[in-house]
Parts: sequence; C-alpha cells; structure tokens
Amino acid sequence: MARCPGRSGLRGRPRAEDGQISLLLLGYALIVLAVVFAGASATAVHLARHRLLSVADAAALDAADALDARRYYAEVGGAGMAPERVVSLSAASVRASVTSFLAAGGSDRATGLGDVR
Repeated sequence: MARCPGRSGLRGRPRAEDGQISLLLLGYALIVLAVVFAGASATAVHLARHRLLSVADAAALDAADALDARRYYAEVGGAGMAPERVVSLSAASVRASVTSFLAAGGSDRATGLGDVR
C-alpha cells in the first residue's frame, strides 16, 4: 500500500512525535497543581492573619474592660482628678492583662497561634 502525501493517518505521521502530547499534558497538570497549592497556602496565611488580628482585638478589649472605672472617675471635691488616683498604663500591666486573658482561655480563636510571639 502506497502512502499518499496529502493524507494524514496513523501510518503517515513521523515516529519522532510519539508521546509528545503526554509530556505536554503532564507539564500543564504540574502547572495547575502548583497554582492550586500556592492558592491554598496563600489562603491559609490570610486566614491565620485574620485569626491573629481577632485575638489581638479580643485581648485589647479585655484589657480595656479591666480598667477600674471607680479609680478612673475619682474626683477630689469636684475639682478634677486627684494626682494619686490617675490610672496609668505601663507595658508590664498591659502584658500582664493580655497574658492572663490568653491563659484563662478567654479566646477560643487563639487555638493554633501558640507559636506567635
């Protein structure tokens, strides 16, 4: 049987291209998997960031609620706040309030964020 130059068939194609589509599909599949894994990782980082911000907000609100209102609004003779009764914040007092909030389990959202310092 003679091969016609204008026809393409299984016997008419060159052997050097055998399996090329498989390599192309494998390459595309690897690219798609890489994009999916990158998207999943970016989403996980974004969600962890939002959880961390939520825990930080909850700890700040707890620290604000811990303020002694009686001492804050104390006045001497209606002339204003007494100097010895002024409520002051320090880094140590804020750290202690946040530490006690997290230790008491005040936020279930802090689960999994133990490595963050």
